Amino acid sequence: MGAFKKFRDGIEAMFADNGQPFKDKVDAAKQYFSEGIAQGALLFTGTKRGERGPAPIATLWLTGDPITLRLMRASDTIIEGGPYLISPETKKPGLKAMLNQRLIQAGVEIIKSAMDATVIATQNQLTCEQIQGFTDPSLDLIPFVAAGDSHVDYIVEDGNLYLDIKVSKM
Repeated sequence: MGAFKKFRDGIEAMFADNGQPFKDKVDAAKQYFSEGIAQGALLFTGTKRGERGPAPIATLWLTGDPITLRLMRASDTIIEGGPYLISPETKKPGLKAMLNQRLIQAGVEIIKSAMDATVIATQNQLTCEQIQGFTDPSLDLIPFVAAGDSHVDYIVEDGNLYLDIKVSKM
């Protein structure tokens, strides 16, 4: 009974004066939320209204989606080739779901670690191992391994974090 009374009193206080205490708390939290999300997952997801981040672009690239080329940003570099489906068509939905989430998770962990080389290497290897589980053996691709001939690796150059993708055939 005591806990419920305390809860109810708190709710009533929060919505007193036409909800002004609640509105004040929401307004105060907006800045903290914006700063927090901008330093985390949003770096890797991008926005639907603005530019897409590296995670969805990489996911579309490795699932052979032709829309990928329209989503490329000025800072993106294509050395050779284009979007390429690395999995059987039946595994494509699973690859998309896994890869997008994996790249976001890896990127956030790397940022949290202040781009520690050991964390980067560990996250890259986890990503490549998971991708390898989706690859189509009939394509004769070189296995995905961190820093290998086929890889999806976060790399640091000049203090900036980049996503490097390479798909090679045997």
